[in-house]
Amino acid sequence: MKNYSTIAEPLQELTRGNGLKPFVWTVACQKSFDELKNLLISAPIVSYPRFDLPFILQSDASDYGLGAVLAQQIKGEDGIEREHVIGYASRTLSDVERRYSIPERECLAVVWACTHFRAYIEGVKVKVLTDHKALKWLQNTKDLSSRLARWAMRLAAYDLDIGHRPGVQNANADALSRYPLDETKQEIGGQPAEEIIPISLFNINLSSSLSLLQEIKNAQWEDKDLIPILNFLQNQSLSPNPGLHKKITALAQKHRVIDGVLYRIYPSPINTHSNIQTR
Repeated sequence: MKNYSTIAEPLQELTRGNGLKPFVWTVACQKSFDELKNLLISAPIVSYPRFDLPFILQSDASDYGLGAVLAQQIKGEDGIEREHVIGYASRTLSDVERRYSIPERECLAVVWACTHFRAYIEGVKVKVLTDHKALKWLQNTKDLSSRLARWAMRLAAYDLDIGHRPGVQNANADALSRYPLDETKQEIGGQPAEEIIPISLFNINLSSSLSLLQEIKNAQWEDKDLIPILNFLQNQSLSPNPGLHKKITALAQKHRVIDGVLYRIYPSPINTHSNIQTR
């Protein structure tokens, strides 16, 4: 977000002072809040992924956080290719991770970003862009420590094309790393913390000969929570248990079946029409 620091300064000021300063919501705070809301629903906003196109993964690490942006180059109606954001992610560093060297933190950012967006990038070509030559350093370092060796093994599972993007051009991921979510997950070298993975992609093998949509259909029909909704929407049949009828019909109102795939309907932040998301 361009000029984020300047726009958000009145709100950032409210968080300073270790709780000793009185919390006063000023006109400047309200103006900052309203402007940030408008920017969040203005272009560029997130787009739906195109699995027939390569992904671009941008990552960055600051002294206290990690940031990542998943994007794609998509051709518009005018025939010009532009970079469209698919998703944003950020988190704070643990106390241990904050003691890593700069190259180690940058490598951690890439490993964490790949893990976070695994449901999208596993099995497909990915261009990785960072503002530090972290992965080159990891590739060329001899006698890797056990932690670095684990990271190298994790990255070996992905089809990565490594590139370097200076910090000025890597503003999206850079900003996220400097204003991360207030959430410190377990060090990535240990057992991974809980991941948020799209339900429709959780058990999909992207190397299968079946199309992605067919794999999503198969996965949904194997999900015991989705089967009653699918049966009601596609076959107008309800569960033999009358106690579930009200719940199923209520859930069905929030879903649609399009080409055999179940989608969840969400209100659009931009207009009165609804957005749909694969379940």
